[in-house]
Amino acid sequence: MLQNLTQVEKIFDRYDEVGERIRAIPDLLVINKVGKPSFIEVKFRWRQQWHKDDYKMLDRIKIFWNASIIFVNCYEKPYFLITAPPYQNKRGQLSGWPLEKSRDFNVTANLLKKYDILVEKYLTPTLR
Repeated sequence: MLQNLTQVEKIFDRYDEVGERIRAIPDLLVINKVGKPSFIEVKFRWRQQWHKDDYKMLDRIKIFWNASIIFVNCYEKPYFLITAPPYQNKRGQLSGWPLEKSRDFNVTANLLKKYDILVEKYLTPTLR
């Protein structure tokens, strides 16, 4: 709902600090089994690499929310990576690890296999 406020130009300037913060609100707030909350942004890319326009978005998410990002791609396994600030290595490439290796979430390799099948069935064919 807050993200829709940026569409009301008379009330909010989407490019001032408040507008930028609202535009960068992460997609999810996840609370794990021990009650630890985490902000999660989900990004889909065809391949495991950032677009040139992503760097500004990454900075906003890091500065305002310090959120983790679940990165979904349909080109190569692992299809689901998770990354945390600073999101990239010194060469500017995506740095992350397979989602099932995250300590904050209870996502198993067996569960991800089910979603891998969906990626291969519905998303990977769009690359051909």
